[in-house]
Amino acid sequence: MKKLLSIQALALSCVLTAQTATVPTQTAFENLESGLNGLAKKGQQLAGNQLYLQSQVDSLSAQNSALWAKVDSLITALKDSSQPTPPVPPQPIGKVVKVYNAQELKAAVKSEVAPLHIKLMGGIFDFRPYEALQVNKQVILDGSEGKQASYLFGAQLILREGAKGSTIKHLNIYVGDGRPENQISERDAFKNKADDVTFENCTFGFGVDETGQNLGANVEFIKCLLHYPLSSPLHNKGPHPKGLLLAHYKGEQGSKVTIDQCAFLGCVDRNPMFNAGVTGSVTNTFIYQCKFGIGFSTHRGKDLPPILASTSNIVIDKCWKTWFRPVHLNANAQGDAKIYAQNWIVNGEWRQTPWDDGAWLRKIYGHYEAKEPPMPMPALIPINQVKEKVLSEVGARPELRDSLVLSSINAAKNGTKIPTLTTAQGHWPVPVNPSK
Repeated sequence: MKKLLSIQALALSCVLTAQTATVPTQTAFENLESGLNGLAKKGQQLAGNQLYLQSQVDSLSAQNSALWAKVDSLITALKDSSQPTPPVPPQPIGKVVKVYNAQELKAAVKSEVAPLHIKLMGGIFDFRPYEALQVNKQVILDGSEGKQASYLFGAQLILREGAKGSTIKHLNIYVGDGRPENQISERDAFKNKADDVTFENCTFGFGVDETGQNLGANVEFIKCLLHYPLSSPLHNKGPHPKGLLLAHYKGEQGSKVTIDQCAFLGCVDRNPMFNAGVTGSVTNTFIYQCKFGIGFSTHRGKDLPPILASTSNIVIDKCWKTWFRPVHLNANAQGDAKIYAQNWIVNGEWRQTPWDDGAWLRKIYGHYEAKEPPMPMPALIPINQVKEKVLSEVGARPELRDSLVLSSINAAKNGTKIPTLTTAQGHWPVPVNPSK
């Protein structure tokens, strides 16, 4: 009897509960099921996104590793290819011809004879108002023997690919701003497109664009002077006084450039400027009165090899933005670089490396620093001797320096201002007769 009453009470309780509770409808169950399915799909999407992002990270990491593996391989190849070899005694190059004026020089350059040793016997070789002196065969242009120093006035020296193996020495080359004015934007004192070229003890000036431009491989600039770039209003970009541009051109050209014991005096920037794809070294070099010192630009460098550069024993005076731009990067920089910079004196202050000068510099540009030279360097002289040694030995025929060269050299020695020239008119140097 008690068990029967208990069962009846339980049944009554269930009836009362059913009367007061909300029973879920079929629609509610369907909505719940749809919501659960939606959450499941979002979970799958999130998981897929995570896998995709991880794959992208892995891919970028692999690409980065592959890139720097190529850089390391290139550095190793450059080092391996630069093992010292016994010096080869200089050999005479082809026929020797002496020239005394611009017409004879042009005739020798255009002749079929190659290789050819052209001796410029001093004085002015006048190409004014303007002419391009194009060389497309192996030559030695030699101004070392005349009774006066040899000057090319109004001539832009252009070495084309056929001039491979040429040597240019002891020449003063001043291109100037003569007519036709529509070519001003390309008026460099020299433009080299040939490989295996040596510029030794040359003086370059009055460039209206760069003072000079190199696009060749295995090119050396030894004891060269670049000064008095013209700040000409005729340039289509406005006054454009600059030093030396090192550019990449067709495959391996533009690589393995050596600049040693040179002087850049009064060049605003490009002292020199490495463009993307260029490898080279700058050593024992003096830079005076500039906005920027040595520059490195990765502009348009996405599809080119990285810049590999070794710079050491660099002395820079009277520069007003050097520490902010030791590496010049355009706003849309796309390339890579490994730059070794050691033992610089800038505005009287010694730095073991310019990368150490300020947290901002390290943060912005530090990832371009190389701890070891990626390019071999010539022998280094004591840095406290660089300025004096370079200024005493640089340029064409140091024993026959004219007043224009002496004015820039003395300004650099004394810490005075080199005048900014807007035109070549009235400033052409006068050759000096040798002392009796």
